[in-house]
Amino acid sequence: MTSVLRLALSRLFFAAIASVILISTAALADSLEQAAASEWQNHVYTLRVWVGGDNIETDENGRVLHGGSPVSWTQARFEVQKVSVHRDKIEFRGNRVGLLYDKDKRQF
Repeated sequence: MTSVLRLALSRLFFAAIASVILISTAALADSLEQAAASEWQNHVYTLRVWVGGDNIETDENGRVLHGGSPVSWTQARFEVQKVSVHRDKIEFRGNRVGLLYDKDKRQF
């Protein structure tokens, strides 16, 4: 076998292996995102940190990296509508769910 043929075959083999790895990684990411969505999507959660703003970012310990000013715990609920899994983070999109207190009825 000539060296040119060996080089061509080794490149072809490498390209085939790389394709399999990329396809497997993409399939794994899709299944991870589907699993995350089925677990968290369409549920209401109370945020661990009570901050306002449209874009709240926390570290893995729940400390706020980016967000608004502190808010009442009555504004700390969040309905997850979409879950996206990225290489370095999990992103939740949705709406705030607030509670209002009726002083006359003494209930939320």
